[in-house]
Amino acid sequence: MRADGRCRCNAALGLAGAGRASPGEGIPNPVAKPVRHGDKWRIGWSDARGQRQSAVFDEFRTAQIELARHQAEAADIRRGRLAQLDPDKTCNELFDYWLDKRALHKRSQKDDVSIIRAHLRPFFGKMRVMDVGTEDADDYINEKDELSPKTIANHVTLLKTMASTS
Repeated sequence: MRADGRCRCNAALGLAGAGRASPGEGIPNPVAKPVRHGDKWRIGWSDARGQRQSAVFDEFRTAQIELARHQAEAADIRRGRLAQLDPDKTCNELFDYWLDKRALHKRSQKDDVSIIRAHLRPFFGKMRVMDVGTEDADDYINEKDELSPKTIANHVTLLKTMASTS
């Protein structure tokens, strides 16, 4: 323990509450909590780039949960455990990356190439990866009703796997 009451190990590691660490560094601030904002609750956190972000929620508990989620996500991105999603990345770019880098190492490479070329690229290609959601996947499933359920499940599984690597 240092004379000023701070722990040396926290200062050495650059953890929150240690010296003059900036808000975007180290682990999430354990003291951060939702604050009143009119009749709602406001949260504030620093994203992985150190940019301050905020959001407002109706319920205190929801605000607490979302604050913890945002802080953990930012910490995971900073530590390299989670990839930071490029907001402008399209599915076509994701498909190209997958075919160039990942599919090469799979036994099912030719299957991936075929699924992407014939099915996924025509449907999802121009969409931004961030914009693809459950409703889009449901639309895809409904459009592909001529295929067997197992084949459609394989397509959706491939899409989810690719999205998790982006």
